[in-house]
Amino acid sequence: MELHVPARPAPFRFRPRAAALLVIDMQGDFLLPGGFGEALGNDVGELQRTIAPTRAVLDAARAAGLLVVHTREGHRPDLSDCPPAKRAHGRSGLRIGEPGPRGRILVRGEAGWDIVPELAPGPGEPVIDKPGKGAFHATDLEAVLRNHGIEALFVAGVTTEVCVQSTVREANDRGFRCLVLADCVASYFPEYHRVTLDMIAAQGGIAGSVGTSADVIAALASAPETVERPVLRFYEEALNAGREEAFTELLAPDVAYFNPATGTARGPEGVLAAIRGLRAAFPDLRYTVEELIAEGDRVAARFTLRGTHRGPFRGRAATGRTVEIGGSTHYRVAGGKLTEVRVFADFLGLLRQIGVD
Repeated sequence: MELHVPARPAPFRFRPRAAALLVIDMQGDFLLPGGFGEALGNDVGELQRTIAPTRAVLDAARAAGLLVVHTREGHRPDLSDCPPAKRAHGRSGLRIGEPGPRGRILVRGEAGWDIVPELAPGPGEPVIDKPGKGAFHATDLEAVLRNHGIEALFVAGVTTEVCVQSTVREANDRGFRCLVLADCVASYFPEYHRVTLDMIAAQGGIAGSVGTSADVIAALASAPETVERPVLRFYEEALNAGREEAFTELLAPDVAYFNPATGTARGPEGVLAAIRGLRAAFPDLRYTVEELIAEGDRVAARFTLRGTHRGPFRGRAATGRTVEIGGSTHYRVAGGKLTEVRVFADFLGLLRQIGVD
């Protein structure tokens, strides 16, 4: 299913399951008084106008089951990853690493470094901590997007001409298509904001496209419910993030669950108990969906499962070994909920990897 959003220089097309919302550096150090932005002499009010529309598109993306990724710019407490040229910015006494009203400026773990509460990451949403302006530089952002099968990015964040533009150009070089949401990005300098958006969309969209949050929200709201969406949410929210409420939200009351690793279970509570047991043995358990095929009310997902053996499993005490197996799961979907889940995985391979003969 492909959707279209009005944009410059041409309508932006995307498939919801291959699209992600990227929220760049919505941190106190940039948006709130007492942070790095204000230390540079800027009016942070210019950036605060982005919070409400970004929250709206964030809610819509979550409701539609899109991947949401957040970034934070910041440095190690010893500043070993902060170049001297960057540290020279700001007034004396209010430079990167120095104490400010919100803690040490742009230092990881400080209050000002964190994302503003209105846009706080949700359960299971990746947060990319970056030392530079572009979100791909010295981070695993590309790997996160590739592993989720992402092709298109909706981009929000600050500032338009610095971290947003740097990231969009990096994304373009890597083959990702970007729609920059004009009302969800901002600069301390309105003219820089306008010119940067013009540059991105110039020459047929040389770096990306420019649109609005309202049009994206409308497109997502108009999309018909797909059988893939609850399956993808089950992987991200229930299995990977471990959000227990997601089992009740996504599984039908009489769901039938079959898994050689955990046994047969019935109902959301039964499935949750089975997964709790598996996660007790492999606390960092994570599924990566490699391929998804849907037909009628059925969905087949091919996945890779990775984890570390930290607890007893099938009579084998914790070994500390990392395991990786492949498998597939067949789902039946009705009314937006999973009614049947059948897991086919290399269970014997998992046992061999932890030393069970």
